Amino acid sequence: MDYPSIWKTSGSSKITIAIVVAIVVIVAGVAIALYAPQTQPTQPEQQPSGPEAELKITEVPVKYAELFKIWRYGHYIIVRDAENQTFILIPEGVSPPTEETLAKMQNAIPGVEEAEMLNIPVKRAVYMSTTEVALLYRLFKETGDASLLRSIAGTTWKEPWWFEELQEMVDNGTITYCGSNMNPDYETILAQNPDLIIMYTGMSDMVRVMEKLKQLNLTVAVDNEWIEQSYLARFEWIKFIAAFYGNETLSKACEIFDQVESTYQQLMQAFKDEEKVDFVWVAPYPEWGIYVPGGKAYPITFLEEIGGNYLLKHVAPNATGSTKVDKEVVLASLQEADVIILANYPPYLNSIDEAAKILGEALLDTPAVKNQRVYFYGPSYWQLGYAYTEMVLKDLASVLHPSHSAVKGYVRTFFHHMWRANESMQLEHAVGFKVEYYGFYKIITDYVDNKWLTVPFDLVDLVPTDVKSQVKGVIELPVKRIVCGTCGAGRLLGLGFENLIVGATGYTYKYWPPELLELIEEGKITKVGCVSKGLNYEELVRVSPDVTIHGSAMARRPHVIEKISVELNIPVIVLVNSREVDPLGFAEMIKLVGAVLDVEEHANSVYEEEKCAIIETAELIASSVAEKPTAIYCYYSKGTLGVAQPQEPRAKMLELAGAEYALKGNATGWIKMGIESFIGNFSDVDWIVWIYPRVNSTSQIIELDPRLSTLKAIQEGHVIVTLPLYSTYSKYKLSIIIKELAAILHPELFPGYEVKLFQVAG
Repeated sequence: MDYPSIWKTSGSSKITIAIVVAIVVIVAGVAIALYAPQTQPTQPEQQPSGPEAELKITEVPVKYAELFKIWRYGHYIIVRDAENQTFILIPEGVSPPTEETLAKMQNAIPGVEEAEMLNIPVKRAVYMSTTEVALLYRLFKETGDASLLRSIAGTTWKEPWWFEELQEMVDNGTITYCGSNMNPDYETILAQNPDLIIMYTGMSDMVRVMEKLKQLNLTVAVDNEWIEQSYLARFEWIKFIAAFYGNETLSKACEIFDQVESTYQQLMQAFKDEEKVDFVWVAPYPEWGIYVPGGKAYPITFLEEIGGNYLLKHVAPNATGSTKVDKEVVLASLQEADVIILANYPPYLNSIDEAAKILGEALLDTPAVKNQRVYFYGPSYWQLGYAYTEMVLKDLASVLHPSHSAVKGYVRTFFHHMWRANESMQLEHAVGFKVEYYGFYKIITDYVDNKWLTVPFDLVDLVPTDVKSQVKGVIELPVKRIVCGTCGAGRLLGLGFENLIVGATGYTYKYWPPELLELIEEGKITKVGCVSKGLNYEELVRVSPDVTIHGSAMARRPHVIEKISVELNIPVIVLVNSREVDPLGFAEMIKLVGAVLDVEEHANSVYEEEKCAIIETAELIASSVAEKPTAIYCYYSKGTLGVAQPQEPRAKMLELAGAEYALKGNATGWIKMGIESFIGNFSDVDWIVWIYPRVNSTSQIIELDPRLSTLKAIQEGHVIVTLPLYSTYSKYKLSIIIKELAAILHPELFPGYEVKLFQVAG
């Protein structure tokens, strides 16, 4: 599915007004309760087009929404809105219904005799809610029918618009601002000569506006999706909007809805047996106080359906709206919550510290804060979130279950982490990178000390100018397209986000993991050249990545970083394996990639699992191996041998695997030796780990240089060579490398273990 490009567009004026929608919806009743019973997706029946078409009336399935109905009768569409008004929609080129036809309609649809007739598709409409426009926008994106957007003559929302195409229409005057919802400019509305006004009611001021519009002889249809009781019920109003644009658009709306419903049902199934996750949803406002949704509020209902346990349900167990509370009511639940969702956003709430001033300082010591599981939604939620409801559902599933297989490879779009105002990522072993948090944004310092501002796409312009001036570039969240080499691919694979890779770099691709190599060979992942031999910049631009991730070859080429990041405006994250001495620090590098994707909580989980596996093998070796064989890690290139220094992670991995590393000292990185020097230092070494070039036998090594035949390890067949999968696993799964080396060196400790990354050369 193609999602709106506006997600990578920002504008400073877009923030200020957006909070009004959030406040109105939260306080007036964002929380509308339970969903209707699940039914199988059903497409509306297409009617025959001859005289017999008028003989059958079918109701378009409306499964969750309760406030509108749609029927089809031949070519006609009959719509009943949230104020119980009925409209007979007459497609272009079709005559109005005869008295006989109207009588038949009345027999099947009581009240149709009072229906207003309207020609469709609507050519000029005034929309009085951003959420109504959001549903029309989704229809436009799915159908490609630009006439849908062109039908918007006016709106009662000035800005921001998070739909790029629509914002352009506002900017060039194609769409006219018609005043506010509750105090519209009626003369401006009349000047648009609209076929239709689509608005909401549900409050006395809006009923007054509706009556005034009707007094002006304008056709008014009422869309009260905001009162509906579930995410699906609200999104189902896409069918209502679509009906005013014809049968084909209505059928497409039904198809889109079925897809969203399918996502919902898949999530229900995936999390039905999951352990409950305690959460709190709270809206802290500096001036208006603290609001919490009731126990049957629609976001709460969904979160509980997917394994959440709402700790504030007792405040108003049956309420669908929000309740104002004192902080004492909330604090006890905050102390127990695994997850906290803050229903407010910058510039009105910029950090956890600001939230603590409202909710109480005890917030800072809660498990959710300590475990980096505090979230908020950005201002685009009320527009793009309505248009792409399935993404909101997935976002919330990811918030509750960030490491679950059902959300593997999914990056959140609307819900983001909220951080303390000035804190750093806690690193146990890694020393080569840094992540600093500043509330709603963070600064990532990579392995070549370049700083990258990382911030949600709809909040970029709220970051202080002086902060922007200190960084190399900006990474806008969500990151959904990545170009990388094996260094980045390995970490993405470890996190389960390899699906984000759209471009691959490297001098060869044969060492990529099989599942990714197949995509490269099929052209689904684009080859964009080699960092050391020359990138294909045209291809890089064409695949349009949100970020690129590269290894030490890029670190040695600052001019290439400058070209990509400055000229092409594409962020470049550099990872340098040799900067990490400790294998656990090497493993912890995955947290850097997690920070780029804003999945720190998941990256922490992956790292902890990896760390435990490494420690488990190391402890087994330490308790079971009395005498360790000597070993060396090396590669061959142009008549010389590269040897891992004693403090290089690969040397440390050999030691953890139960070997005594043959080279001594405190040096890091790699050292190059001539053949004679290598033989002189390591003639009696028990084992050699040979990583390049790829060989299958000791005879192939001897062919490179016959003098190597004098080495004890080669004579005894104690040469461990790498297999293709090693290249990827060496970037993130050190626990497996260590275990497999240990299984070769000490097979008695690992009976039946199948080694997949190495083999012993015959």
